[in-house]
Amino acid sequence: MYTKIAFSCVYFEENNQVILEEFSTLTPDIERMRDLLKEQKYQMVAMESTGIYWIPVWRILEGHLI
Repeated sequence: MYTKIAFSCVYFEENNQVILEEFSTLTPDIERMRDLLKEQKYQMVAMESTGIYWIPVWRILEGHLI
């Protein structure tokens, strides 16, 4: 079993809608998060981490999003 620790929160200003998704720490799920953000035309993200857990997420997003 793995812990889901990655979240994506996307805010759409035009209709005041928020999409909150939860992702596992496995590579395919992080790639799914990246693809979701790219589909929504996001170019920049902010990350917060309580340890070194940001490293795999950063490596997968790097080159696709700022």
